[in-house]
Amino acid sequence: MHCAQEHMTTRGCRQAHTMLLMTNPQASMTQEVAFGRAVAFWRGRRDLSQKQLAEKLTSQGMKADASAVSRIESGARSVRLVEAMLIADVLNLDLDAFTRFALTPAQQLHRLRRAADAAMQELESPLQRWLDGLADVKGFLDEHPHLVSNLPDSDGELRPDAPDEYFDWVQRRVERMSVSKLTAEELDTRLETEWIAVVPDVATRDELVAIAAEYAKAQILVDERRFRRNSEVV
Repeated sequence: MHCAQEHMTTRGCRQAHTMLLMTNPQASMTQEVAFGRAVAFWRGRRDLSQKQLAEKLTSQGMKADASAVSRIESGARSVRLVEAMLIADVLNLDLDAFTRFALTPAQQLHRLRRAADAAMQELESPLQRWLDGLADVKGFLDEHPHLVSNLPDSDGELRPDAPDEYFDWVQRRVERMSVSKLTAEELDTRLETEWIAVVPDVATRDELVAIAAEYAKAQILVDERRFRRNSEVV
């Protein structure tokens, strides 16, 4: 399912959805208000004024002016399905980009949990391959320590001097990828095309990191005999 037909991936759509939920709790929102806030949000992302959006809608057969758009965005004016579809089309979005905001809190919770669970399942295999690949490199360097010199210097990060420093070297390279080091412009660009977790404070980040660490640990089997057998087969 794609949120936008242009410049917005499903991950980007979910990211925008999460950001809007953080700033606009929906516990007391009507569906009209929720839909209207979604319209205002996406109109802003498209750099359109209410007047400009109204003109685009009118050109597509939906008579509207700036005040009509304002009433829609405030929730004071209900929108028919055909109108909602037209608004989505004019903003170059799928209708789902709006309807997800109009779900009840219970429906929102179910949808968010389902998305999180699905993402965890998608992560399992690539995470295992990545960790297994790192372990393979470390094991190979242990057997051929002179090959450490073949590792590249990257982005100012000097290569390790010994196999035991390999994991620390990888960790430093990962740390350099932190999204917190992006400029505001770079971050906006990334948010349009990629999934980036956005949280309100350091404490929440640290709790999520702890969960991620436990998940990664759960994907690693420590079994010396099996490892030895696998190494012999290779």
